[in-house]
Amino acid sequence: MASGSSSKGSASGSGSVSRRAPRASREGGAGRPARRRLDVAFLPAAQPVPSALSEALNDYDRARFAGFTQEELVQYAVLAEKMQENMRRVLR
Repeated sequence: MASGSSSKGSASGSGSVSRRAPRASREGGAGRPARRRLDVAFLPAAQPVPSALSEALNDYDRARFAGFTQEELVQYAVLAEKMQENMRRVLR
């Protein structure tokens, strides 16, 4: 995020990339479904691909959140979660 770290994309040495929700807890609460997670595995020969994807996601997040204070990042996460809840409720 703004400090150069991102909780969204990650690449591991095993050749996989995952995009995760920004909140620490991704488990569904009472009556709430768990968040979805996409895992993609790459063959060892394609190792540059997940590394490049992870770098691109981190660059995107740094640009998107440039100039945000820690409090603003927290507020953004809270508001984004509220918007997602509103959409879940509408789409039920």
